[in-house]
Amino acid sequence: MSELDKTALSTRVHTESLRSLDDPIGPPRSDDGDLLGRVKRRVMGVVKHECAAAHRTVRSDGGVWEQVAPGIERKVLWDAGDEMSYLMRLAPGASVGPHGHLTDEECFVLEGSLCIGTELVLRPGDFHVGVKGVPHDQAHSETGALLFLRSSKEVEFS
Repeated sequence: MSELDKTALSTRVHTESLRSLDDPIGPPRSDDGDLLGRVKRRVMGVVKHECAAAHRTVRSDGGVWEQVAPGIERKVLWDAGDEMSYLMRLAPGASVGPHGHLTDEECFVLEGSLCIGTELVLRPGDFHVGVKGVPHDQAHSETGALLFLRSSKEVEFS
């Protein structure tokens, strides 16, 4: 989502939230309590609405898979400026050459297996952190794999 789109969404959320404040609070009811309490509940309702609108959910059938290399697809889940969270799908036999990142890279294996170098094999449920500034060896998957990753956008290939 571009910065312009984010600004437009934020403006739309604030406008919609403020519309609910146009409704009069009305005269007190016997179960309403004092005026301050009624105003506080109204404002907190708006805040709750704004917070819910600011969250992001990507459904399993949502998002777009893009091919980033032969046998490797990526679906971006969250773009946070310099970092992003995404799913990566590797076809059987796919590989990624040695590389490094500008931030730590978190990897969680959801399906299949991933080999990093010649000794490290990650399987479903395994978590791996590639430390900032320390290059990865080549990563490959003989079986195919589905990974969740969170890392910098910039990748430095060796």
